[in-house]
Amino acid sequence: MKLSVIYTAKVLLLLLMLYSKSIANFGARDCSMHGNATVRIGVVVDQQTRVGKEEEIAMKIAVRDLRRSSCLKLTLHFRDTYHRPTAVATSSVLKVIHDKKIHGLVGRMPLSEAAVLSHIHKKIAFFLTTPTAIYIPPTLPSARSSNLIQFSNNLSIHLQCLAAIIGHFQWRTVTVIYEQTNSFSLHSGIVTAFSDQLKSVSATVEQHLGFKPYPENAVEEGLRRLKIDSNRVFVVLHCSLELVTRLFQKANQMGMLENGFVWIVSDEVASLLDSFDSSVVASMQGVIGYRTFFDDTTKSFKEFKIKFEQSYLAKYPGHGNPNPSLFALRAYDAMQAIAKARNDLAGTCSCLLNFFRILGFVQLYWDHFKFRTDFKANETKQEIETNRTSHPKSLLPILLKTNFEGLSGNVSFKYGELQNSPTFQIINVAGKSYRELALWTPELGFTKQVSLRKTGRTNHSKPQSYDRAIDLGPIYWPGGQQIVPRGWTYGVSKEKPLRLGVPAAGVFHQFVNVSMDVAQNKTFVTGFAVDVFNASLKHLPYELPYVFVPFYDTYDAMVHEIHKKGFHGAIGDINILQKRYEWADFTQPYVKSGLKMVVTQKEEKIREMWIFMTVFEKQMWIIIPLMGLFTGFVVWTIERHINPEFGGESPRSTLSKLVLAPWYFLVAMIFIYFQAALTSEMTISQLQPSVTDVETLRRENAGVGCNWNSFICTYLVQVLHFKPENVKHIRSIDEYPVAFQRGEIKAAFFISSHAQVFLAIYCTGYTLAGPTFNFGGLGFAFSKGSSLSIDMSQAMLKATENGEIDTLMNTMLSYYNCSSSTTNNSSITSVGPKPFSGLFYICGGISLLALFFSLLPLVKKGCKYLNMRLRVLATMVIIMFCRTHHSRPTLRQTSNSSVTLNEVNCS
Repeated sequence: MKLSVIYTAKVLLLLLMLYSKSIANFGARDCSMHGNATVRIGVVVDQQTRVGKEEEIAMKIAVRDLRRSSCLKLTLHFRDTYHRPTAVATSSVLKVIHDKKIHGLVGRMPLSEAAVLSHIHKKIAFFLTTPTAIYIPPTLPSARSSNLIQFSNNLSIHLQCLAAIIGHFQWRTVTVIYEQTNSFSLHSGIVTAFSDQLKSVSATVEQHLGFKPYPENAVEEGLRRLKIDSNRVFVVLHCSLELVTRLFQKANQMGMLENGFVWIVSDEVASLLDSFDSSVVASMQGVIGYRTFFDDTTKSFKEFKIKFEQSYLAKYPGHGNPNPSLFALRAYDAMQAIAKARNDLAGTCSCLLNFFRILGFVQLYWDHFKFRTDFKANETKQEIETNRTSHPKSLLPILLKTNFEGLSGNVSFKYGELQNSPTFQIINVAGKSYRELALWTPELGFTKQVSLRKTGRTNHSKPQSYDRAIDLGPIYWPGGQQIVPRGWTYGVSKEKPLRLGVPAAGVFHQFVNVSMDVAQNKTFVTGFAVDVFNASLKHLPYELPYVFVPFYDTYDAMVHEIHKKGFHGAIGDINILQKRYEWADFTQPYVKSGLKMVVTQKEEKIREMWIFMTVFEKQMWIIIPLMGLFTGFVVWTIERHINPEFGGESPRSTLSKLVLAPWYFLVAMIFIYFQAALTSEMTISQLQPSVTDVETLRRENAGVGCNWNSFICTYLVQVLHFKPENVKHIRSIDEYPVAFQRGEIKAAFFISSHAQVFLAIYCTGYTLAGPTFNFGGLGFAFSKGSSLSIDMSQAMLKATENGEIDTLMNTMLSYYNCSSSTTNNSSITSVGPKPFSGLFYICGGISLLALFFSLLPLVKKGCKYLNMRLRVLATMVIIMFCRTHHSRPTLRQTSNSSVTLNEVNCS
């Protein structure tokens, strides 16, 4: 038994040595085992495009790097899809799958083709290297295959970023431009998804325009249609570099990158900006967009960039900048992901092989007396390798669990798409390149966190907000514009300008004046209202081509013409009335408006008994005598001891003279003013309105005048109840003085600004009278429902706040200002005590001080007298007390302060 145990121990020791040697031999043969297993990858690219060229070079670099760093062998089988129909391309890919026995398919292909192939060959991993996930609508569930992996983020995140940009600048309508390729065959679904995303920022897709991959004249024709539309915000959602080049060069030639236009490019285009030629960048000045952020400062990226530039320049010299884009990085990372998945699978198989070996040695130990062994490592290895080759789908579960940091960022998948939320750079093309405005993430929205530039993602949890508080500026907009473009026009252009009616037959040409130059056959429109319109146009965020159209009928008819689509708007001294709102929308008033009555003045000599009382106000007449009485009392108080009889004219006391000096000066000032004011009142004729109110005009059945084409004529009849035959329609401002002189009218009714002009021209003999009837003011009219009225109101507010409109008004009136205007009442205004308050305070203060000093000796004398009387009283009280007690009083003479007193004591 003891020998058997020793023998068994020796056998186990021998088996352990053999196993260790076997493990060592297996480790030495591990690389050879990998070498025998070649991973075959099919690659679908368009080698005639920039993206296809970058992806091809990046994948080849990845294969070379993998061969140098590992034992894995990747074999790439390329298929070019250039100018091939979908059916031909699909059949070509199927041939590669069958002939080459590929394990995976990488590249850019139509969703329909990828869906069909993924369902036919469910064991193959299909890698789609698009920058945005292909839209798979709910109506196409067959496209959602388990072996279809999109090396991109979810499409909704990209659309969300676009919506955030549009919402930040408050644009309301956009036009979507895309390229009609097979990979974008479901463009209507994407546009619908984009439109749904825009609802969160109160915006809509006005229209979408698709171009063929290789158009001839389609780009120019499409841009021409877009140019005449009102929308000016264009979103380039999906385009190849080749189409983008033609699109922006043609748009630049057609003047669609000038003031007022907005171009937004998606990640698909913005990620290629580093690859654009300088001529293409020059045609994209002012374009904004977003691109996926990746860290270009890492050592691995810099090494890859050097290899990429060398390979690109060697194979495609003179084909643009050799800088790698996001497409090249993701193609490289796709190869790395496949390699890591293959290595992980190989590691799993190695563990399985070791497990089989242990089982073999256990079996050997179990049968060590029979010296039998059935374990054959090579057979097991071949069996596992054959099983792995015949089941390429075994890559998929491991591939979906991939998680590593690649050149393009974190590579991990969920639901067949990249899992981590991206960080987007908001960029603006300016100069020879572009610059970053901010970063955007689904969690934070717009941000300028520097930490995001290091990680490319954030762990913060914050609801997204389109808050405009974050400043994205300064931004270089198309045409060099500094303010944010409005994003739309009124559907007009220089070839088809806005038609604006102007009153050509108005009475007051100072507001709108239409003149003709027969020699040049041109019409010139000038005036205050036109100047206000031009000043407001400078504050509009877009260009507004327009042409003035003279209108020779009434103002009501001109506004009604807007309702009939004859005009887009009307400019002039147009009153904002409730009735006119039924036909058009109005801007805010640029001048207040009210109905004023202008009448002639009549002369009347005033000879009233109490005219002198009008010189001063009532308070002044009360203060003057009170001040005189107080001054006299002070002088009497000072003089009454020195001059009992008050003889003579001059006071004897110096203090009295000091009191009288400011009083004489005050009286002299009051008298001088009184004399001048009274002289003016008695010599100047007072001009009074000939009629003071409307009721008097109606009672006297007097005629009144108004502008012939104004609403005032109707207002006088319907509201103020004048008889129609008494309302005279005047066609010129010069006819009013004639009508007054002939007695045809006793009053003229104007709006406030017209009355100002009339009185500035005819400054003698006319004045305002009666109450003011207020209206909505003077404004501009535009088509009903047009947002142009809102924009013009905002622009007019800016012009008003800057003082531009007031300056224009003063300039207009200064041409007619009279040097000796007598339009106001010339009577002297009564004066109160305020102008003389300083003199009153001085005079009263000195009098109070003099009164104090004059009363001071009297107070001291009175105190002494009172003291003496008190002592006498005390003495009398003591005497009375002594008599009451039958004592004899004794007197003692004392001296106190030079006053002799008798002290009385009882003894």
